[in-house]
Amino acid sequence: AGHLEYYSSHSSCLEAFSRSTPSTFLTLADISAKPDDVKTQLNYWSAMIGNVCSKCPQPSEVIVLGTHADKVKDKAELDSLCHLLNRHADEAVKKSKQHFAGFIGLNVTDYQSADMKDLISQLLKANEVVRKRCPPISLSCHVLLALLTEKVPSDKAAITLSDLL
Repeated sequence: AGHLEYYSSHSSCLEAFSRSTPSTFLTLADISAKPDDVKTQLNYWSAMIGNVCSKCPQPSEVIVLGTHADKVKDKAELDSLCHLLNRHADEAVKKSKQHFAGFIGLNVTDYQSADMKDLISQLLKANEVVRKRCPPISLSCHVLLALLTEKVPSDKAAITLSDLL
């Protein structure tokens, strides 16, 4: 996913953030694309995450978000794709020696969907796991977690900057 010309900048930025403490990564994949192309993307990003986190003493959490679920019109096909990609993402992330925290097929056109609520829930769980794995975590991570858990109503599926202020 993303533009090829920006791939190298991802590596240097991610390395700076993940040098000594585990992180939570959200990897995006367009599930309306050909399954083999999606698998290639998942392999690439999982390997990159594994490489930038290789010096970290604890594994990072990786959530895979299948975008464009709204473009797959047939529900049975969508369920089948999500199952296939969930299994592949799990294998790819484990191969990178990180922890697979889940796969969510997301319809980005519906911000009140159950999928969006699942995403927020998964992010909160993954961040909590990371925080517990590495007690000397940075203050900015604690602040972000506090903002997400204290200021965002549990019934809200999407957040905006005004929710955090």
